[in-house]
Amino acid sequence: MRPTLSAVVAAWFSVSASTLPANAGDAGNPIVMAQACGWYAVVGCARGWNQANSDAPPGTYVIDTNQYPNFRNGWFCAVDGPYGTKAEVPLSHWRSYRGDAYVKNAC
Repeated sequence: MRPTLSAVVAAWFSVSASTLPANAGDAGNPIVMAQACGWYAVVGCARGWNQANSDAPPGTYVIDTNQYPNFRNGWFCAVDGPYGTKAEVPLSHWRSYRGDAYVKNAC
């Protein structure tokens, strides 16, 4: 008798989840995988997602900085990117929206 696909998938998830370490980091600090490495134009940040999203100019999207190792934790930022190099980021365009826009490497 052949097992059903759902039974195989359920068995795989139960085995794979049980083999994962509870904490992948050292000394209680979990490893955080970045969403996408590269260079970003940071156009504005706020402590809450709703505020960052309402302030975000068209063409940007909001990130949670906790997910990017080179960003300071606890912020939500309107960004454009990622770009492969710092020189590719259209910083002058974003400074026309906000004079304090800057470029940052996420990883």
